[in-house]
Amino acid sequence: MKHEKYEVPPLGKYYSQRSYAKYWYNQEDAPQEIWDTLGEDNERVDYHKCLTIQDRNKIFDEGYMENERGWSIFPDGSGTCAGIMQFPNATPEMMYWWFSWFPKEDFRGRIWEPKNHIGNMITRKEFEAFNDTSVPLSQRTWGRHFFPLDLGVRPNPNAEEAPVRIQFYSPAEFGLDLERIQELGDDVSVICAQVGAIGMPQMTSFIHVCRKTETGMELRSRFWYGWIFKDGEPVRSEVRLPEPMIINQCKSQNIHLIEEYYNLSRILPSIYEENKDIIDRYEDCI
Repeated sequence: MKHEKYEVPPLGKYYSQRSYAKYWYNQEDAPQEIWDTLGEDNERVDYHKCLTIQDRNKIFDEGYMENERGWSIFPDGSGTCAGIMQFPNATPEMMYWWFSWFPKEDFRGRIWEPKNHIGNMITRKEFEAFNDTSVPLSQRTWGRHFFPLDLGVRPNPNAEEAPVRIQFYSPAEFGLDLERIQELGDDVSVICAQVGAIGMPQMTSFIHVCRKTETGMELRSRFWYGWIFKDGEPVRSEVRLPEPMIINQCKSQNIHLIEEYYNLSRILPSIYEENKDIIDRYEDCI
């Protein structure tokens, strides 16, 4: 699949003063061999090869699944998207830190993926919870939420900016294998979240699972459109989008997982080292 490199516009004076403003200009598109994994036109994968939400704990098995990158639609009308990305010189703990660090300021999500991450909105209460160092890093996102502003489904050239609500959950609330996670210890990190349009019921669940590799770590992501969790079990969302809209979201996510996580794989080790010991102040981040 062909992909056009995005050229970032110049920063204004306010954001240029951030210590991590250098990452805004240090953007690099993923190598063509990664884009080639999407095929000629980001084609659908056979759903039989995809991980169902009911079998979600298989993501902790050793080795790789039949489908590690790609999207599909299940017979019940729900959708799924999988992604994988190598993170040289990174650790699973860094991903826990990232998801408690970037929601606290508008600009942090933008340096992550400037093409489609327009901004963040967060309340002071949530900011302080993300900032609470008395809570273990692995648990700091649990129960927290924020409102990212994204460009929407990128296959649609008329997509407009759309704020959504991302709500984080614990692995237990997603019915994940806690014994297996504990057994893996520092060799794994797990991020669980649900997404929905502001003012609407949540309609999408996703997990990011990082595991150590010989050169760093690898991120493996799974999204399930049309599914949420209640009492640790997956149930169909109240929001049922027509298949063309689900297809657009899945195809968009398949592209976006490369755009955002290839860039993050390049900058995460250094941005972590530079910022992990800094205690943010709400007044400095709004």
